[in-house]
Amino acid sequence: MALVTRVVEGVRWSLGIKMAVQLVSWAATIYIIRLLTPDDFAIVAMADMSVTLLLIVASFGMGQALLRIDKHDKEITSKIFGFLIVVNSVLLVFILWQRKNIAELFGVAELEAVIAVSAVLFVVSPFKVVYHALLSRELRFKDIEIIKLISVVFQLVVNLSLAIAGYGYWALIFGLVLREVLLSVLYVKAVGWVFVPRFNFSRIGQLFRDGRDAFVNSVLWELIERVDRFLIVQIAGSKSLGIYAMAYNLAEKPVALVGNVIQQIGLASFSSVKDENEKVIRYLIKSSYIVSLIMAPVLFGISAITPELVPLLLGEQWVSAIVPMQILCIVQIFNILRLNTGSALYALGHGKRNIRHSAVALAVFSLSWSVGLTMGINEGCMFFLAGYALWFLWHIIDSGDCLNMVRTEYLYNVGMPVFSSVLMVLVILAVDEYVLEELHLLVQLLIKILIGIVVYVGITMLLFREKAMGALSIFLRRKQTEV
Repeated sequence: MALVTRVVEGVRWSLGIKMAVQLVSWAATIYIIRLLTPDDFAIVAMADMSVTLLLIVASFGMGQALLRIDKHDKEITSKIFGFLIVVNSVLLVFILWQRKNIAELFGVAELEAVIAVSAVLFVVSPFKVVYHALLSRELRFKDIEIIKLISVVFQLVVNLSLAIAGYGYWALIFGLVLREVLLSVLYVKAVGWVFVPRFNFSRIGQLFRDGRDAFVNSVLWELIERVDRFLIVQIAGSKSLGIYAMAYNLAEKPVALVGNVIQQIGLASFSSVKDENEKVIRYLIKSSYIVSLIMAPVLFGISAITPELVPLLLGEQWVSAIVPMQILCIVQIFNILRLNTGSALYALGHGKRNIRHSAVALAVFSLSWSVGLTMGINEGCMFFLAGYALWFLWHIIDSGDCLNMVRTEYLYNVGMPVFSSVLMVLVILAVDEYVLEELHLLVQLLIKILIGIVVYVGITMLLFREKAMGALSIFLRRKQTEV
C-alpha cells in the first residue's frame, strides 16, 4: 500500500494548492470579467474550439504512455518526444494555413490573428506533455502543483494588466499562451535534464495501441465540451456564445478544483483492488457519495445565489448570463460524478465501454443543443441539462451491468445529498420570495449563503447523520490505512 499512500499524500498536497490557486483565480477572474464583454469571451471560445482540440489530438495519448514505461528507458522517452515534435509541427503548419478559413467559418475577422498567436501552443506542447508525465511518473505531485500555482498567478497578472489597459480579448489570449510557455519551462527545469528528441518511431505504435481507449475517450470528451460552443455560435450567434462561455467558465470552477483529484484518487484506489470486483464497487459507491455530499450543496448553492452574484460581482452587462449559469451549475453535478464511474470502468478493463458511453453522450448532447437553441440560449441550456440527466442515468444503468453494481444502491447514495441540496434551494427560494426582496443585493447574498449552510447541514444531520459522518471521517482521515 506504500504506492497508494504516496499517491494519496500527493493528491492531498494537490488539493490544498488547487484550493489556494482557485481562491486567487476566482477573485481575479471576477474582476477581469467586469472589464470584458460577451464578444471578448466569444472570440476566445472560438479560438479554443479551433486550437485546443488539435492540441489534444497532437498528444496521441503519449503523456499517459510515459506513465506506463520504465523510468530508466530514456530511449523510448526521446522517441516519444521526437514523435510529438513532428506531430505538433504538422498541426502548427495546418492551423496557420487554415486560420483565414476558420475565421470566415465563424464570421469573425479578428479570429485569424488570435489563432496565429495561439499557434505558439503547438511549439511548447511536446515539452509540456513529456516533462509533466515524467514528474507524474515520479509522483512529484507537490512540485507539479507548485509549478501550476506559479504559472496561474503569472497568467492572472498578465490577464489583469492587459484587461485594465483595454486590450479586451487579447488579455485572455496572451495570458493563456504565456502561461503555457512558463509551464513548459518550469517542468523542464524541475525534471533537471533536457531530452534530445529521436525521430526513430519504432515502439510508438505499440504504446499508442496500449493507451488507445483512453486517448479516444479523451478526444471524444474534448469534442463534447466544444460541440455546444460550435452549435451556439452557428444557431444563436456570437454574443450568446460569449455569455455561455463566461457562465460555463464560472460554473465549472468548483469541478475543476476537485475533478483531477477525483480521477487520480479513483484510478489509484480502483487499480489497487482491480482483481476484487466487490471492493471496486464499494469504493465507487463510497467515493461517489463523498463527492455528492460535498459538491451537490456547493453547485446547487451557487445556482441559488446566481441572481445576486452576477449583477453584484460581474456587473449589469452580464445579467443575461444568470439563467445559463444556474443551469450549468446543476449540469456540473452529473459531470463530476461521471469522472468517478469512468475511473472504475478503466480500472476493470472496460475502456471500450467508456468510449461507447462518450459516443452516445456526443450524439445526445448535440441533439439536445440543436433542438433547444432554436428557442434561445436559455432553452438550449435547459435541453442540455435534460439530455445530460438522461444520458447519466443510462450511463449508470449500463455501467452497472458490466461492473455488477447494484444500481439502486449507487443512485440512493448519490441521491441523498442531492435531495438535501434541493430542499436547501427550496428554502432559499421561499425566504427570497417572502423576506429578502427589499434588502440590498449584498445582504441578500450573505443571508442566502448562511441559510443554505444551515439548512443543508441540518437536513443532512437529521436524515442521514450516520452515513454523512462515516463518509467524512474517511475523507478527512490523515493517513491511508490498508484495506
